[in-house]
Amino acid sequence: MKKLLVKVTRKHINKGLRFNSQYCPVALALTEQIKLGDKQYFRVCSDIADIYIKTGKISYSIKPIERYYLPIIAQLFIDDFDRGKFVMPIAFELKVKGTW
Repeated sequence: MKKLLVKVTRKHINKGLRFNSQYCPVALALTEQIKLGDKQYFRVCSDIADIYIKTGKISYSIKPIERYYLPIIAQLFIDDFDRGKFVMPIAFELKVKGTW
């Protein structure tokens, strides 16, 4: 495992969609900073970040291929963003496997 500094910028916040696990600012930052293959993407819930594989044009894998637990600063950010509160850019460390 290695540590990755994840930076959620104003650009990610502006492009983010509330209540959308694939397009929340944290998912956008992770996708940008961790170069996944064309068929892989992040989905983020309040306390986890999962990597999934696209298995077709519409269908997606049911189980994530990797799961990471988000630190409390990221969890609070996601909760505030989803509730429509004003959020500032953040940075946090995430331990990742680095298999991609």
